[in-house]
Amino acid sequence: METHLPSLPLMKIFSYLDAYSLLQVAQVNKNWNALASSDVLWRKLCQKRWLFCDMVTLQLQDKETWKQFFVYRTWQEHSKTRANPRDFTYKEIPLQYGPCGYACYISGCGITRKGQDKSVVCMVNSKNTISTWDVHKSVITWVSPEQPASIKLLTTLPEMHIAVTVDIQSTIKLWDCHNREALATNILESPCKSLKAVITKDDPIVLLH
Repeated sequence: METHLPSLPLMKIFSYLDAYSLLQVAQVNKNWNALASSDVLWRKLCQKRWLFCDMVTLQLQDKETWKQFFVYRTWQEHSKTRANPRDFTYKEIPLQYGPCGYACYISGCGITRKGQDKSVVCMVNSKNTISTWDVHKSVITWVSPEQPASIKLLTTLPEMHIAVTVDIQSTIKLWDCHNREALATNILESPCKSLKAVITKDDPIVLLH
């Protein structure tokens, strides 16, 4: 005879479980499976393991549930730890663009289950420009105009194909890495030491320090 416990006490108990234990109790019956798959529980685990999950929305992670995101992200991490040198393709940047300062993903994020992800990296060049590099084809796909001051900070929003830069004169610029000119430009009131762009449940924001 199957016994059904009230949902609220069960959810309270499940909230103390780790990911492996939640996956185990989900196999008990349909009721437990539904409760143990709750977005409330899995988002809490995601936020505990990856700090950026505090400020992002699930829709922009290309997954339908936080459980799916947790399982997929964990698979990515385990795959990288098991990787061998022969699993990687070595590519070079054309020398005419000069050495790089910073580099961030502007599209894609590396390893995927099907191996079909297209990764593009945004980077700062020695000529006071930023450019995008198709990692798989090893070609430069976009270059900004030369800037009047050296760029000291770079961050990206890969979900939107947007880059953000700050130069040594405290000028912050927002770039759509398909167009030559910056989307927006502003002068900061004080020097910026760190720069980060994140997607929140409302809008993308830029964090300055």
